[in-house]
Amino acid sequence: MKLYNIDGRLRARENATQNTKTEAFGPVGSILYPSIGAAAAILLLAIVGTVFGLRRRQKQLSPGPSSCEGIVVYPSQGPAPTFVTKDVVFNLPILRSANSTGDIFSDLDPEDLPMSMERLQPRAIRSNSFGSYGLGGSLGYLEPDLYRTMPSEDPYPEGHIGRIWVKLSHESEAEQVTVTLLKARNLPSRPGGSCDPIVRLHLTPGDRRHVQSRQKRRECNPKFDETFVLQVPNGDLTGKTLRISVIDGGRPKRNSTIGYAALALDGLLPDGEPRIFQLDLDKEPPDHSARGEVLLSLQYNDHSGRLTLTVMEAKGLRQGVVEVCARATLSKHCKPLKTRRTALARPRQGTWPFSEALHFRLSGPDASLTGSLAVSLLARGTKERALGRVVLGPYMFARGPALEHWTAAFSRPREPTQRWHTLS
Repeated sequence: MKLYNIDGRLRARENATQNTKTEAFGPVGSILYPSIGAAAAILLLAIVGTVFGLRRRQKQLSPGPSSCEGIVVYPSQGPAPTFVTKDVVFNLPILRSANSTGDIFSDLDPEDLPMSMERLQPRAIRSNSFGSYGLGGSLGYLEPDLYRTMPSEDPYPEGHIGRIWVKLSHESEAEQVTVTLLKARNLPSRPGGSCDPIVRLHLTPGDRRHVQSRQKRRECNPKFDETFVLQVPNGDLTGKTLRISVIDGGRPKRNSTIGYAALALDGLLPDGEPRIFQLDLDKEPPDHSARGEVLLSLQYNDHSGRLTLTVMEAKGLRQGVVEVCARATLSKHCKPLKTRRTALARPRQGTWPFSEALHFRLSGPDASLTGSLAVSLLARGTKERALGRVVLGPYMFARGPALEHWTAAFSRPREPTQRWHTLS
């Protein structure tokens, strides 16, 4: 009995010891072993991914037919497109010098070349690597006309007050003169400031209206690029002068004009061909007194509505002028109504006597306000050329002595009034 009890006690102690160890290590084991397994799996995946990436990169960098992706080529002739896996090499076109362009068109007949290629000047041209040389494979060419600049400017003399560039063209069918104001250079600046230039254009003689450019702020070398269209009948272009006035908008009004320029249009503008003119400004306005003078007599009969113009004589005309006639045009509301001419006059003691009366019909209560009379002297030669003219009329059309003469004729009806007029 005692032995049995001792043996039973020993077994009970061993069982208790094992239960205690199991209870002590049970929670730690349940957490530790799964964590170790997960870490090992992650490490294995990382190693596999790294090896796979390195092998793929090595395949991409290694040369060989297998490293190029295939392309599909569509031939111009053939039943079906072709799949090509060979390398396609693109070369940057080389820059040819001015002396190496002769081989491009050397095999071609000059008559077969377009006019634009015949004008092609030798210069740096990038050759075409995507096709054969010549007309068939050329991607394009340079047009020299697009890159030409205006001629170099002449040096400015001492005391220079400005230079202006204008482009003019005449369209006879439309009876228009197109004036493009290009630029101005070397304009004087105000003391302690800059220049705010404005350019005014008008035709003389007779045209009291003018067109004006936009004002350029703080600019002594302005660029305008503005175009104006002036209506000029074909018969009136002879003897016309384009007068250009440059004004500084920042100066006081009485001292605002910088300078003047004038351009005679007689025989200067071929039909449809634009021309560029370079003009230097002068401090004084163009003087037209050298054109001469004409003595006119004007009489208005308010009962019959008849206006009588008598051309008495002319003096101070240009040298070399022999035969001269006078042409008078009556207009109403700027619309020409009637034109009459005198007989030819020859010089006699330095004057050209006419003493010929021209009659016009001008009636209505507003005749003195809407009518005007333009008198021109024409020299006869191989072709008629205008020596100058004067416009008589109300304030809308005339100023100074011409306005006073017109007003006196209508304020004292049936009484002739004479006056000398300077041709312009």
